[in-house]
Amino acid sequence: MTGTLVMQDGNQQVRIHDISPTGALVSTDVKLTTSTEVFLKKLPIWAAAWVAWTDDKNAGLKFYRELSQDEVDSIFRRD
Repeated sequence: MTGTLVMQDGNQQVRIHDISPTGALVSTDVKLTTSTEVFLKKLPIWAAAWVAWTDDKNAGLKFYRELSQDEVDSIFRRD
């Protein structure tokens, strides 16, 4: 699934490979830097996070606030 990283220097489309209440694994064509603060936007959620690690085009995001399981599940619901 896709989402958007909202960053200080602009927005970046990302592919979300995995998401949990505490973080997400994303990939992008732009090299991300560790410790960068971002918002992961995947409606209906907006999650404040920081880039915990990077590896080529992949990055691990750590959410500042743990999401509830209902919030995580809402990403997959089709109303």
